[in-house]
Amino acid sequence: MDLLWSCVLRLYKYVKSMMPITPKEGIQEPLISDIINRVLVIDDSEEDIKNLKSVLEPEDITVDSCLPQDLKGKTFRRNRQLIFMDLYLDPQVKVNHNIDTIISILSNNIADTFGLYGLVIWTTSVNDVERVKTRIGATYKAYLESLDKEKGEGLNADEIGARVMQIKPPLFIVNLNKKKYLEEMSYANLLPDLQQKLREDTAACFFTSWYGSVVKGVSDSIQDVYKLAPEYPNQKNELAYLLYKLGINHVGVNEENNPPYDKIGEDAFKAFDELLVADLNSQNRISQQLKDAVIKKPWDGDPQRRRLISAQLNAKLFIDARNISKQEIVPGNVYKILDGKSPLIVTEKPELVTEHVTDFINVAIELTPPCDYSHKKIGSRLVGGYAFVVPNINVDTVNKIAEKIDEGDKLYSLWLVLLDDKVMAICFDFRYLLTPAEFDIKNEKSYQLWFRAKPRLFADILQKFSSHAARLGLSNIDLS
Repeated sequence: MDLLWSCVLRLYKYVKSMMPITPKEGIQEPLISDIINRVLVIDDSEEDIKNLKSVLEPEDITVDSCLPQDLKGKTFRRNRQLIFMDLYLDPQVKVNHNIDTIISILSNNIADTFGLYGLVIWTTSVNDVERVKTRIGATYKAYLESLDKEKGEGLNADEIGARVMQIKPPLFIVNLNKKKYLEEMSYANLLPDLQQKLREDTAACFFTSWYGSVVKGVSDSIQDVYKLAPEYPNQKNELAYLLYKLGINHVGVNEENNPPYDKIGEDAFKAFDELLVADLNSQNRISQQLKDAVIKKPWDGDPQRRRLISAQLNAKLFIDARNISKQEIVPGNVYKILDGKSPLIVTEKPELVTEHVTDFINVAIELTPPCDYSHKKIGSRLVGGYAFVVPNINVDTVNKIAEKIDEGDKLYSLWLVLLDDKVMAICFDFRYLLTPAEFDIKNEKSYQLWFRAKPRLFADILQKFSSHAARLGLSNIDLS
């Protein structure tokens, strides 16, 4: 049955990938009105708020509004994808004071649950909106630096936020000229003008479009599953069973396990994430702005920051450190080796590595093929390796270290990944192979579960391990 459900999931993804896609020349750029369904307007003029509503509400966009004097004690918890705010909320004071007011609103009136949003500033001056961006960016950076600095003191985000302004920064900040619309006595061009502003910001345009495609993908994924159980009298049980099987199938757990697998609920979410990805991949999406953009490489003079950003992204792509069961030995699990006498401890490391690194974490990855694991055909198969913090030394030397731990078919390296808040590298050596008993792996004195490799990473390691293990050799006669 597990094999059947694995096939069902693969068939679903295959069918999605084979669905007809509109040719690229027929792609229409998503309209801002298709993506945004609710906005917040903060303005000192009730007449201007009324005019803005007159153009947005006919587009089926809900408009919430608030005068500056009504903000005291008010918290916006539910998402509005756009906030319109007048730069001069108080016309009687200078621009810097008004920028302070904007930052105070974004810090004190926007809750953590508000979600992603863009900020539209009413101003005729590009310089003024750049000042807003600079000040908001500096405030957010100060908060992040305070978070990093004081995390070691055991403070939570709220306690740190009490010392430094805890701003919820917008996804993008653009300016529109309210005076222009007042002179034209019409806001009819507001949405096209906003669309054009987003086109000028490659990242903002991309993420806004991507967000819209994800919302559509979520709806498609749920509807597709509901179509499998269309009859209401039986729907509750049938859908629950489908979700149960998706969760079981995600890691190939044997349903007869004793004790029962305790992370099936979490794995059902992860399995449904895969269905969402299949739906997203079937959409025809294109970012013309990103395709046409002339992008300069940032952080050239800061290799440490480049490595940190790379490690953060790689961790998101390849590492699953949340909601993993310590009781279930699952393919892709990566363990810290606590037994100093374990035969999985790699003793042969490249000289260049040991020259610049002194502290190593001995690790092992569970590499049992999923089909064998699901049917318990063979015991667990562990491959040894080691992890270390990437040293902050000469860039050329660091690059040579990266090459050394990936040299030859016997090694597999994961270079630059954020683990335990450190930029690390991991190297597995396929020569260090062990098939321990299940109780040995669960022995807390021998192994400690660290994280699980996500499917793409696990599949790549397993494929390269299989190639190494199955390589052919030939002993020829040499009488010379």
